[in-house]
Amino acid sequence: MNNGLTDTSVRTLCVSGSNLYAATDSDGVFLSTDNGSHWTVLLGMTNADPVNAFAVIGQDVFAATIGGGIFRTTNNGVNWSTVNNGLLTNTVYALISKGTDLYASTYANGGVYHSTDSGATWINVSQGLTSTYVNALVSSGNYLFAGTYGYGVWRSANNGRNWSFPDTGNVITSYVYCFAVVGTNLFAGTQYGMYRSGDNGVSWKAINDGLSDSTVYGLQVMGKYLFAATAHGVYRSSNNGEAWEQMNNGIYPFYAGLTQAVVFLTAGAGGIFAGTGIPDGVYFSKNDGDTWLVDTVLNHNTVYALAVAGNSLFAGTDTGGVYRSIDGGKTWNPLLGMTNAYPVYTFGVLGTDVFAATNGGGIFHTSDNGTSWIPSNNGLSNSQVSSFTSDGVNIFVGMNDGTVFRSGDKG
Repeated sequence: MNNGLTDTSVRTLCVSGSNLYAATDSDGVFLSTDNGSHWTVLLGMTNADPVNAFAVIGQDVFAATIGGGIFRTTNNGVNWSTVNNGLLTNTVYALISKGTDLYASTYANGGVYHSTDSGATWINVSQGLTSTYVNALVSSGNYLFAGTYGYGVWRSANNGRNWSFPDTGNVITSYVYCFAVVGTNLFAGTQYGMYRSGDNGVSWKAINDGLSDSTVYGLQVMGKYLFAATAHGVYRSSNNGEAWEQMNNGIYPFYAGLTQAVVFLTAGAGGIFAGTGIPDGVYFSKNDGDTWLVDTVLNHNTVYALAVAGNSLFAGTDTGGVYRSIDGGKTWNPLLGMTNAYPVYTFGVLGTDVFAATNGGGIFHTSDNGTSWIPSNNGLSNSQVSSFTSDGVNIFVGMNDGTVFRSGDKG
């Protein structure tokens, strides 16, 4: 998979049509047209600055770099040209496309930039932003939202030409961790609690009644309820956040009197799952959070990954290998061949096949719903797998040393 790839420290990958682009730490950008079997260094991007993000509009590919600004190719990477006209800084952290427009966020000395001509020219669209430290951008409907480092959420109704901040008394002035959308309401979970906007972010209302924990890590919408994951467990609201109730019945305390933190929430299998990390792993509720169940098999295991394949739910743990539930997480059973295995960091599902990527044991593969597992490491350079993805036919895995491998025969 690395034939021609002179730098195996790969920062990010991008797929455009039949082309695969790899951004490396020191040798620029490489192109593969055969699913990663062979790589060619791309002219104009050799010895370039590290690439943080790619964006694609039609046949054009854009690369946002730290120090070199933004590069564009219109001929599948044969040639690259800088498209920094108008940028006041060459350090670009995020790059998104919205239709045929591009938006770039920078780290200080700039804020947000907008291009309507495929990057040929950029216009600073930070009017109104009091902080130019913009970490992330998101588009929702006809509006653009910017999340800043310690200055909350900003909104633009005119493609970034002007930005507005929440009304006095209901402002968000902290880090924003998560978003959720329910109908016309936009929710923001922050370092200092929950906020809601019903007018596309023009104004925000603090909605923390009953929410004793100020830090919200995750949000999940299920049915008529909005759930919040916090350092003090799970909270639920049935009235768009006007009031919250703590829903920890069945979730064991971390220590006496100290509620266990919930770090993520996800809906599925007719209920909602809560991931707690140490010590209990995954909880499941089939009654909208009224009660939570955890199987003792998963006690004291940190759950790093979850995957759904058919009617089965798989949980990858730190020390106990892989567990499977066929009743929506009510009960769990350890899977043969994966007990006491290396930590499982991610899963991949390809049809009826499930793959478990581990740190130290490589990749394990099951084709019988987890009844048996076999290692699938032939050709891998080491056994420490950090990422996994599939295009529906081929499997791509990323290793902790920056190497990327491909398999066309299910490993």
